[in-house]
Amino acid sequence: MMRIRLCNFKSLVVFFGIASLVLIARRSLHWKRLLLIKDWSTFYQERVTISSSHPPIQVRSCNPERLPESLTRLNKIYDDVKTFFMFIGYSQSIESLTGAILDAHPEILIPQVYDVIGNWKMYQHKSLQEAGQQKYMLFFDMHYLSTFQAVFRNHANKPSQFWLWTFNGGGVHYNFVPGAWQGTINGNVKVIGDTSGGVTSKKLTENRENFAVLDEIQNVVGIPVKFVHIIVNPFDVITSSVIGRLDSDIKINDTKALHDAAKNFFALVETNDRIRKLYGDAVLDILSDQLVFNPRETLKKICIFLDVTCYDSYLNTVEGFLNRHSTRTRDLVIWSKEDKDWVTEEMKKYSFLQSFSFDFEHVPSLNDKAYRKMRRSDVN
Repeated sequence: MMRIRLCNFKSLVVFFGIASLVLIARRSLHWKRLLLIKDWSTFYQERVTISSSHPPIQVRSCNPERLPESLTRLNKIYDDVKTFFMFIGYSQSIESLTGAILDAHPEILIPQVYDVIGNWKMYQHKSLQEAGQQKYMLFFDMHYLSTFQAVFRNHANKPSQFWLWTFNGGGVHYNFVPGAWQGTINGNVKVIGDTSGGVTSKKLTENRENFAVLDEIQNVVGIPVKFVHIIVNPFDVITSSVIGRLDSDIKINDTKALHDAAKNFFALVETNDRIRKLYGDAVLDILSDQLVFNPRETLKKICIFLDVTCYDSYLNTVEGFLNRHSTRTRDLVIWSKEDKDWVTEEMKKYSFLQSFSFDFEHVPSLNDKAYRKMRRSDVN
């Protein structure tokens, strides 16, 4: 009688681990070969065919339609896009929250932390340029990721789960807005954007050559490129950076850590100030507390800036969602008088930081004379 020897559990784990690695390696090799030899028109046709072969996913908050069956129809969707915008800033949490609120608009698509600058080399491939598909592939990938995140939410919070998502940070918390249009659209998509504000500003700070990428993006998309500058109280940004690095359960007292975080913060401030001067009216400053305390007024301002209609139904859906959030963290570390004074003096160099202080900050209405004066002085 023949006996069959069954593998023990440890052997099975090893076997499936090796098999998984082989599959991952084959997928990676397949993508690299596509970049080298694939005709991009054919590649697009295959992606569309694969997507349209599956029935639409039924989700209460997001019910995306099937992708068009032809490349021409797919491209036509993105020919209606009027504005491409990017966040610049400092705090991933408030940028992700703001991005989720805007992605909930029926005419706007914004994936969470796509990192356009980090992915830009992929869209500069010669074959893609010759096929005239750079803009369409960029918009398709961002549209696809927005829908992917909306459907799976925090089950899709790591870049490794989405083959075109190369963000190098940790997991991304997905801010779900009930009853809205996250990941899909109602009619035509008019705006596509990227929430990677802190990541974008950091890459521009670390490598000034990335400013040329902004010009390349403008040339490729062929529509206005705008920037939304989300400004958080400097003391909160610096504190959050220290907390993230030290990960302590008690109130932190570390002057050196504060100094290092403050220097990194003001390096980002200098970069963002340069963008504001280079692009002028194509940059919109939004104070984080304006979103929290004046959400309706602030969202109307953003909609006007992005050239989309701010429907009452949309405002009613997202207004209460914003009112539940606060960005104040400065009380979680010990600030000496010297540390406060140094940060305060640095803040005076930038008009958009002058409404902040450690103990109190005035949150101006977007129609305040002081706010309008600040914008005029920056442009001039």
